Amino acid sequence: MKFSPRFILLGTLLMVLTFGLNSMVYAQMPEAETAKPDDKVDVDTLIGHMDNEISGYKDQQMDVEMIIFGDRGETKSYRLLIQQMGMDKRLVKFLSGENKGMRILMDGDNKAYVYIPAFKRVRRISNSDMNQTVAGSDFTNNDMASSLYGPICDLTYIRQDDVAWYVRCDPKKGVERDWHHIVLAVEKDGYFLKGIEYYNAKDELTKHMTSHNLKLWEGGYRRYTLIVMKNMLTGHKTELKINDFKGNSGLKPSLFKKRNLQWGK
Repeated sequence: MKFSPRFILLGTLLMVLTFGLNSMVYAQMPEAETAKPDDKVDVDTLIGHMDNEISGYKDQQMDVEMIIFGDRGETKSYRLLIQQMGMDKRLVKFLSGENKGMRILMDGDNKAYVYIPAFKRVRRISNSDMNQTVAGSDFTNNDMASSLYGPICDLTYIRQDDVAWYVRCDPKKGVERDWHHIVLAVEKDGYFLKGIEYYNAKDELTKHMTSHNLKLWEGGYRRYTLIVMKNMLTGHKTELKINDFKGNSGLKPSLFKKRNLQWGK
C-alpha cells in the first residue's frame, strides 16, 4: 500500500526540535570576521557538546504546537507530543488535526515507522520519503529526526563571534539529505543550537532555522520555547512552540518499540 506524501511524516521533532530545540531570525546568521588560526576550536568536540546538550538525557518529552504559515497568510496548526529516549529513539504523536492519532517512531538515523489510524497498520518510512515535508510544513522528516549531527557530518570550522561558533556540515558518505551542506550556529553560552542555514549545490540559502526564548524549565532544564523554519525561496514558514518540557521523567522503553506503535503503549 502506498501512502501519499501528506501521510509520510517525520518522527525532534526535536532537533530540530529536539529535541533540544532551538532558533529564529529571518535573515542570514550574523556576519563575523574570520577567526585567526589560533582562535579555531576542535569542531568534533564542539558538536559533541552540542549533541549532548540536545539529547544527553535518559529521556525527555515535549508538548508542541506546530503552526504552518502559508504564502498567502493562511495558517494551520497541529498539537504534537514528542518523546525521546537516549540519543536516538524518538516518538512523535499527533494529538489534533486531520492527522490526529498518527504516530511516528524514529529508531536511529536509518529506521523510521509510521502508524496511520485510517489504515490501522504500521509501515516503514523509506529513505527517499525521509526528505518529504512533514504535514505540509517546512520541516522534512530528516529535519525532525536529526538530533545528532556529529555522526552524520563532516565538520569544518568557519568562524566565531561574541555569541556563537559557526560550523559547516557536509553529509558523510552514504548519508542522504535534501541539502548540499548546512551551517550550524552553536551558542557559546551552553552549547545550544542557535540556528541552521541550509544550502543547495549552488550555494544558495534555501532554508533558515532559528531558536528563540531560552527558558529554565522545572528540574533545571534549559530549552528554547520557539523554533522557526523559514523557506528562503518561497517565504513560507513554520513555527514550533514548546508549551511544556520534561527531562528524565522515567519514560518506559516499551513506548519506543515498533510492535507497540499501533497501540500507543
